[in-house]
Amino acid sequence: MNIRFFTLLYVSDSLEVQKLSGKRIKGEERILVYLRNCHSLNYSLKLNSLQTLCVLTNKKAYLELLKNKYQLSFNIIEIAFNLPVPKNIGFYSAHYKIDAYQYLSTLDNTYSFLLDNDVICTQNMPGNLKDLIKRKYAVHYAFPINKVENHNVSIMKYIEPNIVSGEWSGGEFIGGDASFYYHLYNEIVGFAHRYFNKIDKMFHQGDEMLTSIALEKMKFNGWNIIDGGCINLIYRYYSLYENNNLDKYQSWINHLICDKKFLATIDFSKYKSNEDFFFLYNRYMCTTVRIKKIYHFLKNLFLI
Repeated sequence: MNIRFFTLLYVSDSLEVQKLSGKRIKGEERILVYLRNCHSLNYSLKLNSLQTLCVLTNKKAYLELLKNKYQLSFNIIEIAFNLPVPKNIGFYSAHYKIDAYQYLSTLDNTYSFLLDNDVICTQNMPGNLKDLIKRKYAVHYAFPINKVENHNVSIMKYIEPNIVSGEWSGGEFIGGDASFYYHLYNEIVGFAHRYFNKIDKMFHQGDEMLTSIALEKMKFNGWNIIDGGCINLIYRYYSLYENNNLDKYQSWINHLICDKKFLATIDFSKYKSNEDFFFLYNRYMCTTVRIKKIYHFLKNLFLI
């Protein structure tokens, strides 16, 4: 079975804004940060003997232009996007991850990982994951419910009455074969209209809500879907709030959710091994992130 890696970069006509290091960025500046993150992710995959990252998008020619201009490395595939996403919704582009599921469902004899582009690979593929792939088990990241802001199971039950626990699936990491993605996509399109009709009542707007509900329902129906967070496959690292170094978690994939700028500005001449990455990141933590932590501490202190 082929093992492939994908990420989504939907280029929206609306002016979506990303806040980066306190600065609000949009347009090409924003897209370029994502593309540089893709380059770093692809570099980390290749360093660990894994296949080239494929960026799924609606604007291949545009991304190819930027990729070549800035000498970035990854593959780009243009796919169809058909989900009727309202223009005024939060995380507008992220919702099109559902269409990425449909594309992955067409890839025969392939185990596909769909990752956020601000993740980094810091190990060769673990043996326990190879075993799960061989057994055709799917994987995801069951993010702790108590860390999901305003989590409300009753809202999830409105969208899908069979929901019991309201388990939350982090959108940064999911893997499975074509059959898994086929059923995941079809579960979501079966209830997506209820989500969009109730969007003003949602405690979260984005692909994670849709994916979380579908995965819990699939687990209830007997699908083998393993939490990668419990077996060191994935960890979401909030650098502003962490007290431990990243390498302590020993995860295969690390989601650096606060550190897109760092990932977009890595000095690859100093990054030749996983150990080099941890050295560069720990140095960044001791300088840039420490200053940010002091700033936020003082800001909160004087606001009280």
